Amino acid sequence: MKGGITSGIVYPPVILQLKDRYILRKIGGTSAGAIAATIAAAAEYCRDQGGFEYVEKMGQWLGSGRNLRNLFQPERETRPLMTIVDAFFPPVAPSATADKKQRPPRRLWSGVWRLFFLWWVRYPVLSRGVLFGLVGGVLLAGLCALIVLGLISLFDRSGALWHQTVFWSVWLVLGLVFGLVGLQIGGILHALRQLPQHGYGICSGYSPSGDERVLMNWLARCLDGMLAGGRETVLTFGDLKRNRGRRDEAGKPESIELSMVTTNLSQGRPYVLPNELKGFIFCADEMRRYFPEPIVAHMVQYAGRFDGDNELSALALPEGYHFLPEKEQLPVLVAMRLSLSFPLLLSALPFYTIRSSALQELLRGDRERLEPADLQQNWFSDGGICSNFPIEFFDSWFPHYPTFGINLLSLSKEHFVKMDQGSPRRRLRRQLFSALDHRPNRKTLLDERDDVHLPHPQELQDPEWNELEGIDSFLSAVIGTGLGYRDTLQAALPSYRERIVQIRLSDDEGGMNLNMPPATIKAIVEKGRRAGQLLTEFDMEQHRWVRFQVLMAQLEQNLSAMNEAMHEDEMRQLFREVWSSPDFPYQRLRPWCENAETRLMELHELVSHWRKLAAERGVAYHFSDEQTPRPRPVMRLTTEL
Repeated sequence: MKGGITSGIVYPPVILQLKDRYILRKIGGTSAGAIAATIAAAAEYCRDQGGFEYVEKMGQWLGSGRNLRNLFQPERETRPLMTIVDAFFPPVAPSATADKKQRPPRRLWSGVWRLFFLWWVRYPVLSRGVLFGLVGGVLLAGLCALIVLGLISLFDRSGALWHQTVFWSVWLVLGLVFGLVGLQIGGILHALRQLPQHGYGICSGYSPSGDERVLMNWLARCLDGMLAGGRETVLTFGDLKRNRGRRDEAGKPESIELSMVTTNLSQGRPYVLPNELKGFIFCADEMRRYFPEPIVAHMVQYAGRFDGDNELSALALPEGYHFLPEKEQLPVLVAMRLSLSFPLLLSALPFYTIRSSALQELLRGDRERLEPADLQQNWFSDGGICSNFPIEFFDSWFPHYPTFGINLLSLSKEHFVKMDQGSPRRRLRRQLFSALDHRPNRKTLLDERDDVHLPHPQELQDPEWNELEGIDSFLSAVIGTGLGYRDTLQAALPSYRERIVQIRLSDDEGGMNLNMPPATIKAIVEKGRRAGQLLTEFDMEQHRWVRFQVLMAQLEQNLSAMNEAMHEDEMRQLFREVWSSPDFPYQRLRPWCENAETRLMELHELVSHWRKLAAERGVAYHFSDEQTPRPRPVMRLTTEL
């Protein structure tokens, strides 16, 4: 499930549609998709205890009043920044006039005016910057009043009393306006200076006072409600794996696998959760700013150990610091919050690693324990920075069961056309797509594509086109392309596209629109329901047939290329050098090398036989020809993300 902040409200109806036909075994997501993945996994875990009924209640709660907006409560010092968010992303009800395009300059000025009016009712906390801004604004107003008085005196040198009246009136009016603006600008600058102390985020996502409307408090309460009556007090990845001991008809465990992505900004790389957190350290006091006490207590109780040299297995950390629990004891809400840290809106989370030099000193015996200065602070932010749509999760060469993707796409309102007056569906304008392929076997369903669409297996995905109208749209396209081009290309591949439902949201739906009115939320939820309905009609046999052709074409080409590169005599000589020389990296013993040589020769004979059969037919390959599904992917060694 893809990230998208408030766009995540589309997921509950999709989950509810799928649960009647499928058992959810492997669930993944990033950012807002991580919330949905966690809730879906918990609901499947509590299927017999009404877990999915709880998902329905959660969706209804989000669509009521200002509940969605209240999930994001700013810190006292960062409230001026949230005021800016509220001003530039106001409530917009779906209507006929809303379909008209609003030019960027007009949107900017509308946001500025809303911000000015909000400033009259929302005030920053008192700080030096606020006082300087207030005084500076009043002094600037006084200077303007003096200029007005000077201009009046040029034309009227009588020095009448009304001159002073005008002076004080101008100073009073401008003093109120400039003083307010200066006060608010001072508050904004103070809030920006305070951001690092709040994890570089406007909201921490958690209220220590227990306000259950706030994001993490609400999610913890929802999970507690699902688990009510069970033995679990904190849901962990190990609980999902064991899945209460359930087994399928063949007697195999029906485990639930939950995966998410986070981004370590300090190391400049993504991490897959929960598998890649081993060795990271947390401070219990810091975690209490982000999670309820039961979760922090669980993390401390099941703290992990250093994985490495036996001499350091009982490595002593500074007081209050602990290794993260092993993945089976890691609370799912911790991983979810790591994935959900939208930059600047939600705080990043601090975890720690050990400096390599400090570890060497411990091994040499120069010291007995670590000090806080020996730890490196790592800031974990939103998983969508690196992988906002991890469709590669759970993918296999030839699947036994379907793996679905839910892709959220944002388009300007001008690209949508209402289908009829009584239907919520909207069709996409054909001008949105670029035709680059004109082969006779091309299949396209452009005339039938609406804002919720599941492509046919043979339907080529025409590139979507967006007009760049100014510097703002240009910069937005630069950032969006850099972050999402891999997802866009992969989602268009055969054996991927037919299992990725596309949900298109307009500018005022989802994303940073924290103030969506109930009518807009209802429209998004309806799109989720339609997306789930399309996925229940998925044809698994057609998908497996397409994947078989794609896979075999790649295997044939890559094995043939490998066969040409691996000459028999050269490989035999290489194996002999490996087992006889200690200088080779990852050295293997002679029995292993002899076994590998036998297997390689058998593979060589098989590939040679395939090439011979293809040559007899006058073609280069059997599986790869003009009828092979397009566009063709590549098969290569790469990282998990």
